[in-house]
Amino acid sequence: MIRSLNQAMRDVTFERMFESLKYRDFRLLWLGQGAHAAALWIEMVARPWLVLEITNGDATMVGLMVATRAAPSLLFGLFAGVLSDRFNRKYLLLAAKSSAFIISLLFVGLLILGYMELWVIFLFTFLRGSAMAFDQPARQSLVSQVVPVTIITNSVALMSSTQSVMRIVGVLVSGLVIEILGFTYAFGLVAFIYSGAVIATALLKVEPNNKSVMKSSTSPRVIKAELLEGLRYGFQNSTIRGIVVMSLIFYAFAMSYMQVFIPLIAWQQLELGARGVSYLAATTGIGALFATFSIAAMYPKKLGFILILSLIGMGIALIAYSASALLPGRLGLIAPIVLIGLVGVGQTGYFSISNATLLTASPPEFRGRIVSLTSLDRAMSAVGGAMGGVLAGLFGAIAAQGLYGAIVLIAGLIFLLKSKGLRQYVAP
Repeated sequence: MIRSLNQAMRDVTFERMFESLKYRDFRLLWLGQGAHAAALWIEMVARPWLVLEITNGDATMVGLMVATRAAPSLLFGLFAGVLSDRFNRKYLLLAAKSSAFIISLLFVGLLILGYMELWVIFLFTFLRGSAMAFDQPARQSLVSQVVPVTIITNSVALMSSTQSVMRIVGVLVSGLVIEILGFTYAFGLVAFIYSGAVIATALLKVEPNNKSVMKSSTSPRVIKAELLEGLRYGFQNSTIRGIVVMSLIFYAFAMSYMQVFIPLIAWQQLELGARGVSYLAATTGIGALFATFSIAAMYPKKLGFILILSLIGMGIALIAYSASALLPGRLGLIAPIVLIGLVGVGQTGYFSISNATLLTASPPEFRGRIVSLTSLDRAMSAVGGAMGGVLAGLFGAIAAQGLYGAIVLIAGLIFLLKSKGLRQYVAP
């Protein structure tokens, strides 16, 4: 009897974990995001490593490259949110995916021709970031259109699971392909994978999200008015305002670890090659996968409190990871690989819970603009990445990463004590 009851509980948990996959359009959105995530994580290893190869280990250039990728979110993010609320989000997402595919093909073409200079990498990094700026609000807002609002937290966690799985698979494949076949094949694989994201997105059957708005004026004055309307709504809501402010710190100081500090610590301290960098990055994916499936199975309601704990945990994990690289002998290699997995838990926990909170705390007609508010935060990774590269060049990557972790930890503790509106937010 007890065994049967335990089995029934496991079956219910498993069914709840993947409940959103019962919906056809969510499955397509999930598959498209999976392809997108695979290509993205291959790039996350290949592009900084290509910069290090060309510049002979220049930390500042790696930081500037990260800044270049994030800058389009600042320039176009809010505008992309308005478009996401006005027009059919499927077509906006399809345009973003197709642009990323074409950009990747052109980059591979230049690699094949042997014409690759630093300014070319920066140009294509900016173009890729521009496509991403329009992808984000359309994709996240579509989640709320294809599943009931009661399982949005589950849906967002499953969408994050694609990032977690592909962080493991993508970065390992990237390191192997770079070392065995070279950068041309790695970026060629990126272009091929993006084609899958384009196909999955094209197969979506989603009704226009706001037909009445689509027929109204699209003059700059109207677009500006709708943008300001979204800003007012977001900053009058204490929960949304808290997430936007918190995410400024998160993106500036917590998100530089992947593209700046993992390659630099591997280069300066651990003396690892591209394959070693991919092992470190893949380990963050294992931690992230644990976080996403836990959230998907548990359907947490106290989203605000969990979000703040994710920020605190991320800060502690970053400090521990950076310090562990100073340990002697084999311990100084094994400990960073283990501890970087905890960074993945904190990062994905934050992503999943913050996105779910934004979607559940805002009405459908505002969701594109509310999600796009975090584009201002994502742009802060440009500042954090550039500053992190400079600090790593001056004081070393370990000291710079430790400082960033301390800032994240202190910010999380302040939000825990002071941000009552966000701390007490409960999902519907």
